[in-house]
Amino acid sequence: LGEEKTTVHSVCRMSSKSGSSVPMMLNGDASLELKGLYVDGKPLVEGVDYDLSEKELLIKSPPSGDFVLGCITDIEPQNNTSLNGLYKSDGNFCSQCEAEGFRCITYYPDRPDVMTK
Repeated sequence: LGEEKTTVHSVCRMSSKSGSSVPMMLNGDASLELKGLYVDGKPLVEGVDYDLSEKELLIKSPPSGDFVLGCITDIEPQNNTSLNGLYKSDGNFCSQCEAEGFRCITYYPDRPDVMTK
């Protein structure tokens, strides 16, 4: 954890339930600074492989089967006053990721319906 910024490396094993390549929406926060996005180790290119808005990242054509998604973001916990994600309070680093706070740390399918069957 850094006093000025913290770099987060997120690595997730993903799987398509449909067995086909459908666009994948990841939730984020305006405070995130995306530094890199990878699928199975291959860097993705903004505008070609994905689109980025203030609070969402859309991977246009992810693999149709299992794959590994890597995401690198920079965050500033000391400037996070939302009390969600990673923040600093009274000199201590704290985290609050329930329910939708993880999107303040990295891009992720961070919605309550993601865990439902």
